[in-house]
Amino acid sequence: MKKYILFLFLIVVMGSCSENPDFNWDERVRIPNSFSPDQDGLNDEWCIDSQGVASCLLVVTDQDGVELWRTTDIHTCWNPQDVLSGRLYYYFLHVVFTDSAEHDYSGELFVLK
Repeated sequence: MKKYILFLFLIVVMGSCSENPDFNWDERVRIPNSFSPDQDGLNDEWCIDSQGVASCLLVVTDQDGVELWRTTDIHTCWNPQDVLSGRLYYYFLHVVFTDSAEHDYSGELFVLK
């Protein structure tokens, strides 16, 4: 009986994740946690989907904290040509919304090639 209950719990958790894949506090910003810049036409760039952003600062670093990319345009996508596959990278995003609210986002970014 315990296995059956655990199995049902996992289904509920997996279902809620698929309905909210970005896990952000605010639905105005959706940040993917992985992409695959392998030039196959699918998820080749890391793009943030957002609404109502007045300004931002977005920085991507490697595991050693070395800055790899920086932009102040939320609509600019990152398409790295020289990153290693299967590695974790980190992002930091500071957003000012059009309603003057501000929020910081940060997390891991996994690159698949």
